[in-house]
Amino acid sequence: MKNILSLILLLLVATATKAQPWMNAPYFTIKGKADSSKLMNFYAIQAAFNSYEKDRDALNKNKDTDELTETEDEGKFAGYAQYKRWESYMEPRVFPSGDITLPSTKQEKFQKYLQAGHYAARNAAASGNWVPLGPTGTVTNGNYYGAARVNFIRFDPVNSNIMWTVSPLGGLWKSTDGGQNWFNSNTDQLPLIGCSDIAIDPLNTQVMYLATGDANAVTSQLTISSIGILKSTDGGISWGANTMNWQVSWGRNIYKLLINPIHPDTVFAATSVGLFRTLNAGASWVLVQAGQFTDIEFKPGNLNTLYAAAGIFSGGAFYRSTNGGASFLTISSGLPLPANVGRLEIAVTPADTNYVYVVAVKTSTYDFYGFYRSVDGGNNFTLQANTPNILAGAAGSQAWYNLAMSASPLHRDTILVGATNIFRSVDGGITWVKHTSENGGLIPLVHADHHSISFLPGTDSVYFSGNDGGVWKTTNYGVTWTPSSQGLQIAQMYKLGTSAFDPYTILTGHQDEGTQTLHGGNWSIFTSNTGDGMECIYGYTQDSIRYLESFNGRIIRTYNKVPLYNIICTNAGAGVNAAGNWITPVIMHPVNDSTLLVGKAQVWRTVNDGAVFTQVGDVSGGSANLVALAYAPSDPNYIYAAKSNRLFVSTDGNTFSDRTGTLPIASASITSIVVCNTNPKKVWVTFSGYVAATKVWYSADAGITWSNYSTGLPNLPVNCIVYQNASNDGLYAGTDVGVYFIDKSVASWQPFFTGLPNVDVEELEIAYGIGKIRAATNGRALWESDLAVVVPTLLTWVGGISTDWNNPMNWTPNAVPTSKQDVIIPQVPVSNYYPIVNVSGLACRNITVKSNATLTIPETIDFKVKIN
Repeated sequence: MKNILSLILLLLVATATKAQPWMNAPYFTIKGKADSSKLMNFYAIQAAFNSYEKDRDALNKNKDTDELTETEDEGKFAGYAQYKRWESYMEPRVFPSGDITLPSTKQEKFQKYLQAGHYAARNAAASGNWVPLGPTGTVTNGNYYGAARVNFIRFDPVNSNIMWTVSPLGGLWKSTDGGQNWFNSNTDQLPLIGCSDIAIDPLNTQVMYLATGDANAVTSQLTISSIGILKSTDGGISWGANTMNWQVSWGRNIYKLLINPIHPDTVFAATSVGLFRTLNAGASWVLVQAGQFTDIEFKPGNLNTLYAAAGIFSGGAFYRSTNGGASFLTISSGLPLPANVGRLEIAVTPADTNYVYVVAVKTSTYDFYGFYRSVDGGNNFTLQANTPNILAGAAGSQAWYNLAMSASPLHRDTILVGATNIFRSVDGGITWVKHTSENGGLIPLVHADHHSISFLPGTDSVYFSGNDGGVWKTTNYGVTWTPSSQGLQIAQMYKLGTSAFDPYTILTGHQDEGTQTLHGGNWSIFTSNTGDGMECIYGYTQDSIRYLESFNGRIIRTYNKVPLYNIICTNAGAGVNAAGNWITPVIMHPVNDSTLLVGKAQVWRTVNDGAVFTQVGDVSGGSANLVALAYAPSDPNYIYAAKSNRLFVSTDGNTFSDRTGTLPIASASITSIVVCNTNPKKVWVTFSGYVAATKVWYSADAGITWSNYSTGLPNLPVNCIVYQNASNDGLYAGTDVGVYFIDKSVASWQPFFTGLPNVDVEELEIAYGIGKIRAATNGRALWESDLAVVVPTLLTWVGGISTDWNNPMNWTPNAVPTSKQDVIIPQVPVSNYYPIVNVSGLACRNITVKSNATLTIPETIDFKVKIN
């Protein structure tokens, strides 16, 4: 075991020490093996990035970073958004150790839960019935298009109308009509649904190999490592065998699979730890060449010759085999020194089997080093061009993340290279013309960040790009492009909001795809809102008023049913305009929709739709920025505000007290808060991380005392929680795998994820008018299910326990009335059993007080009856 761990550590050192610029000196230094543990420590990486960001800010001090255009969605410099997404995801999960391998144990923890007693004792009839709501396919607002990221596009080797694409968080998808429509291919319940590539047996297309994990985003976003290569023998209907059986904790990634078209039992895998080969259809794999490999190709017409590219972030080298892949040797003639190269990509063409193309990426800056061609089968290379910078985009170059190349199958001198945009050469790489643009204009608009370019077999006029906006297609040599993602439900969502007037008018915030809206059964991009869209809130009085957030707490207010907007809060100033967390908490007052709270380093309030903000109390202490806010619906003077390691409570709407108390902040990070809708003192707080039984904590007295409320939950990060009004304290918790439910009728949390993919749940909301709960997921878009407990329309007082209106046990069914319920107060024999409304903010819709019955409402109590 010690030797295995040492090998893993050395591989991690080799991979990470020359990663993004902040992972190099002077920001990040490794001084010998004893210092290499820094590579596994979140806080060391965070410190290096912060130092790098400070230097970049100094260089760009004249640039107005607040007013980024909608196309500058990668942030203020290349790699900024990728890092910040990674930081936001990782930080709560690895606190306090900083061990970045912890999230890789997610599936192991979930499998243990499935084998444990709480899951075995579940009520299967009440475990949810989740169905997808979309968006499915490309979403647009007329000048901006997107679906979500795809890693590869592959054609069926027999029928090119059958296509496959893989998503890093959304699984494997299939098209049978040339990419016009896509459908999910049974990967939702795999232990790891993220994929990097697929290989198909050309002699028996029912045999397929699926590379798991997300190689393209290694060390940048969610760091989804591979569990190996899955095999299907029924055309992707089922995936029964893992032919490699890697552990996620090993931190390995698979970049590409390559199958021998004549002897399909031979398959190659280019991985972060070497080139692997199987000669027996995956029964066993052998490492044939150690290294960090991102690409591999057969020489057209000669399957004994293979070309491979090594190097992830550094050490880029070209390899060739002339014995069918049994061994490989480096070829250096005419190519740059490996120390200068961060990554290579290869292209070959049957139009001239001796042609081999290589595009090289610079270390550290990850922009264009040079384009090389061999005309003698890879023996010698010649530099064709090193300008213009064909790998750069608006935010700079990030070719460690997005890089693709393909050569025309019909014309040997025609090549496409994709990075942020696609460039095209028709003279063997000597001159280059920009072929697609992230900005549009005179050059065709195609979503940025290309991971795959594929010519339709037999033609060079039709080709596809797989990028961060899904699948795109041209049929006329790139003169025009159209999105081709219909059916793909792979959106990476942060948050959602629902109109008070129509339960199927919904806003959702997306990674890299702005804010999107479902209205009238159709999805559209409401506004790209500078890249990542976060929280989104409808006004109560009219749903033409919406508040939309992008990263670090930039908030806009829209109006008049169209995406005109005012910026009410920025992320590049001071006070409320300072940078908040990547996902900054924003909430609306439960009654007055002109009043909002924004959580940055302090709590800020506006009472006039964002025209003016004032600080609310003082929440100094603990971590830098707030991570969660909550109003008490029954008494908005109760405000709960959380940092990752502090919980503050206001009972007067103006001053805060630290009520952290016995919460387990030394071992886990706070993630969300929810308050009972009828009792402002009843509050639940959720926690991230991998500390067993430290998931949800409860207070009945506004945080003065706390008790553990975690029984029955798996040892997974809890990301969000929602309270079901008019219930017996019904709660739903969204975790890194699944949704769970509890109320006072059961002793522990119950699984509530039937039909839901194995995907992170980022936010939950309830649509009471239709009895549904919604889940925004990171990789499989928006889902809904019937509630675990039906929302009652009529409650009858039974009053056998106390005189407290606010006690759900005094009603049948067990719930506390809201403005949506009718109530009956029947005549009972003992007057002391009649209800007393003793908490402000309670309500009902219609009330019937039977003859000789009594209802007591003290004159100091605010109680409303809403008659429809």
